[in-house]
Amino acid sequence: AIRQEVLKAFVDIFIAEPGTEGKSPLPDKQIAQNLLTLASEASVSDLASIEEAIVRLVKEERIPERVFMLLWSAAKKSPGDTGAAALQLISMSAKSDRTIVDSKSRLKCLLDCGFGVHAEESRNWKLVAAAAGALHRIDRAKCDPGDARNLVLERIVEQLQCVSRGDWCEDASTQDTEAWFSAAEQSIKAIFSIAAEPEQCCAEIIYGMQARTISSAENACSPLRLARLFHVLGHISINLLVHTEVLVGDVRRATAKKTLKQQEDADKAKSARINNGSLGSEISEDNAIEAELGIAAEQEAENERKMADIAEKEILGRGLIN
Repeated sequence: AIRQEVLKAFVDIFIAEPGTEGKSPLPDKQIAQNLLTLASEASVSDLASIEEAIVRLVKEERIPERVFMLLWSAAKKSPGDTGAAALQLISMSAKSDRTIVDSKSRLKCLLDCGFGVHAEESRNWKLVAAAAGALHRIDRAKCDPGDARNLVLERIVEQLQCVSRGDWCEDASTQDTEAWFSAAEQSIKAIFSIAAEPEQCCAEIIYGMQARTISSAENACSPLRLARLFHVLGHISINLLVHTEVLVGDVRRATAKKTLKQQEDADKAKSARINNGSLGSEISEDNAIEAELGIAAEQEAENERKMADIAEKEILGRGLIN
């Protein structure tokens, strides 16, 4: 009840005409401006509450569709804090409706706004982090060189790698690196969300940072580069562990589905033989089917053991988390 009252108050203040009990929305431009002002002035904790309200309202279709077009326009025309606020609102909305972000034209707009020349030159890490956060809501790229959407995603992944490596950072500025931390965290998470081969992308990031930080010809190791390297190592290892667990779950479900189908086919065949009175002559065939199902179960257990070894030994033990 409290949550519903808070949501009602949110609508009354930012979405609806005063005194209409939320039934008559404000003009689309006014709604967009209200939300931009709110997001621009909000703290991190405030943004979490705003996100919950936006997600609910988008799900209930209480925010007009044209408002999102205005937010995209604001992101393109205002690459500073206003653009960052617009991308944050778009990211929140995409949690309920991914089509707000997941199209070729809007992904291209996201590439230009969040990872373009202005973002690189100004090192607006708030804008970059907001753009990377919006990518968490879309489907993974597929290995299809002829698909325009995937071509845009490939370019976005390249820019995410640049951000994660700290290619745009100023080594002489501690403040710049501190602001970069959040953008790098969101970029790594975005890579694991959209890249066709996230582990390969992250390997390239680590190799590049290692070459610049540890294998540098300079006598001294830059403390800021070292801080960025360890920050990236930690986030890649955690996301890699989660990614591995997701793959284990996918393999387990696929194997269970296959085994269930084999068992159903075997039961149907056995029932047919019983009806035909030929059960006795097919005992050896039944034994063969049962043996095959037993082998499949053993293979499933072996796959799970291998995946567990990867998570525990490669990632946790030999890898980066320890």
